[in-house]
Amino acid sequence: KTSTSQRGVKSALKSNSKVLFRRSATMEICALIFTGAFTACGALILSPVLPFYLMQNGATALDFALVSATYSLCQMLSAPLLGTLSDKIGRRPVLIGGIFASTCLYFEMSRETSMMHLVAVRCILGFAGGTEPVEIAYLSDLTEKEDRPAWINLQMKNEKG
Repeated sequence: KTSTSQRGVKSALKSNSKVLFRRSATMEICALIFTGAFTACGALILSPVLPFYLMQNGATALDFALVSATYSLCQMLSAPLLGTLSDKIGRRPVLIGGIFASTCLYFEMSRETSMMHLVAVRCILGFAGGTEPVEIAYLSDLTEKEDRPAWINLQMKNEKG
């Protein structure tokens, strides 16, 4: 049996996909992988800079822990909620909404000087960033069952750096 990397994207796509053209499904898979990379870049680029940004604004180590934990906690809590929402209204609107909200919130976070506002923005950013299960579900919708683990593995590697 050939692997997904040898067979390519088109042969991994479901034949009964709701997408009208297989080329569109290929573009959607590429967009999903790009989305995961975009989301990961936002979080990974900020990680080494955030302590210095907080220290410049007079924050303590406890404040840094609060800001970091708030993001992760809200992301963990929002993942099942966004997954359920994507089942009801569709995967694409949830993903686009999460990317748009994250972009706006990263910009807003760069302008914050108050610790409480920063915690609030990080909380909302964590909620908007809980789209990983939606990406996995969308990828599962587009790919055949036997090729699914390879594509999900690629997406997970992409998001975790």
